Amino acid sequence: MARVSIYVSETLKAKMDRFPGVNWSDEAQLAFQQAIAREGQKRKPDMQAAIERLRASKEKSMKDGREDGHQAGREWAEKKAEYAELRRIADIDLGVGVEHAFGMLRMACDPQKEATDEEIIEDLSGDLDIPTTDEWVAGFIEGAQEFFEEVEDQL
Repeated sequence: MARVSIYVSETLKAKMDRFPGVNWSDEAQLAFQQAIAREGQKRKPDMQAAIERLRASKEKSMKDGREDGHQAGREWAEKKAEYAELRRIADIDLGVGVEHAFGMLRMACDPQKEATDEEIIEDLSGDLDIPTTDEWVAGFIEGAQEFFEEVEDQL
C-alpha cells in the first residue's frame, strides 16, 4: 500500500486525538475515493463515472450506518438493557453475515416472539424513523457487545 503524507491544522489534530479508536487512514481513503468519483463525474459524465460516484456514496452510507448503529447499541446497553437480553446479544456471531443481523437481534431481545419488528426497533433505538439497515443493526449489536465486554467481569 502506498504512503501519502497529509498535513492538518493543530486544532484539527487535537480534535482527532480525542477519538483514538478511529482509523484516520480509512477515513481519508474514503474521502479521497469520494473526491475522485465526484471529479470523475464532472470531467466525464458517463455511466462508469456515475457508478463510481454511487459506489463511493454507498460505502460512506454503509459506514455511517454502522457507526450510528454502534453508538445507539452502546447507549442502549448502558442505559436500558436488561442483563439477560444483553447476555444473548453478546453471544451473537456476526460472522454469518450482516444480512441476518436483525433476525439475530430480534431473537436476543424477544425470544418469545411477542413484539413486532417496529416495537423492537422503537424499544432499542427510541425512534421508529431511524434507518435500520443491516449495517445499522450490525453496528448496534457490536456497540452493545463492546459495552458488555467492558462490564461483564464486574457483574
